[in-house]
Amino acid sequence: MPPTGQVHTGLIIAPGSLYRNLPFVYFLAFLGVIYIALGHYAERNMRKIDHLQDELQEKRWQYMSVHSEVMRQGSRSKMADAVAQAGLFPPHVAPKELIIDSDLPAEDNE
Repeated sequence: MPPTGQVHTGLIIAPGSLYRNLPFVYFLAFLGVIYIALGHYAERNMRKIDHLQDELQEKRWQYMSVHSEVMRQGSRSKMADAVAQAGLFPPHVAPKELIIDSDLPAEDNE
């Protein structure tokens, strides 16, 4: 119990110990600044990742839209309409099949 007239704060610091431990206090402050900076850096990277994921999703939607349009334009009826303007029309008769008889002996060119 402290003598009467003195206030006891519970903190016992020797007169020279604060100056002796000043490098350690600076080190702790530096670590605190690094900790805060890394937190901000991680938060910024998370926002960037979210933005890139949104952009990737939008590009996927664009790809699917263009892909379906190309597939629709590449259908047989669309192609026939497109080349009809140039004067080309699909044949109305099925193509003829050529059969080559390979059982015949080969001619010698000697």
